[in-house]
Amino acid sequence: RSGAAHCPAAGDLLARARDIASALAAADPVTEQRDRWDDLLMANAQSGHGAAPEGAPKVRAALRGKFAAEWKAAIDAEWQQLLQRGTWEWTAASSVPRGRSPIRSHYVLRHKTVDPGDGSTAHDKFKARLTAGGDMQWPGHDFDNTWAPVVKHTTLRTLIAYALTHGHNITQLDFDGAYLNGDVDADIYMEQPVLPGIEPHMGPDGKPMLCHLRKSLYGLKQAGRIWYKTLKGY
Repeated sequence: RSGAAHCPAAGDLLARARDIASALAAADPVTEQRDRWDDLLMANAQSGHGAAPEGAPKVRAALRGKFAAEWKAAIDAEWQQLLQRGTWEWTAASSVPRGRSPIRSHYVLRHKTVDPGDGSTAHDKFKARLTAGGDMQWPGHDFDNTWAPVVKHTTLRTLIAYALTHGHNITQLDFDGAYLNGDVDADIYMEQPVLPGIEPHMGPDGKPMLCHLRKSLYGLKQAGRIWYKTLKGY
């Protein structure tokens, strides 16, 4: 406040940022609602609470419901993406070191309507995210530091207001499976998700294999920090 009081330009910029933020919220309440949903989904995944956001479809019910084929395709797409990225190595349960307990995993499902923005017809999108059960992680063994800086929407809107005021261009980047780009920083074993009608990857002994994580995964307590350090390294 003191800075704005001594610098009229800064005060004008803040006032314009508030006006633009209010206009954005009033003009596009759906975006505001989607932003809050994304925040809740990310908070649950990053904190490792192991619970899907309120309103998210239940996996077992979804696979038996009207859009079972769509949800099955979304789960298959997520699974293939994880395998292609080398997110883990298959490990037999008998080879897990003593003192190490595998954590659980589960899918978080999300259904949304996508507007291409080019005048074409909006379409439904079914998305599945495999998350690790971070609530089962042990501090000092499965993770150490979890802190990572987070940009608030107020800051983004202020930057947008500044760019509009000064005629600057804005470039937006989107990372597909952002957290999967970082290497995990601990020795973590994870169980495969148990889903009706989907057979798990079995080992030579006829038992389900474990996932020895190589990449960071949504749900790990340190996932946000690993992603931050990955970005900072560039």
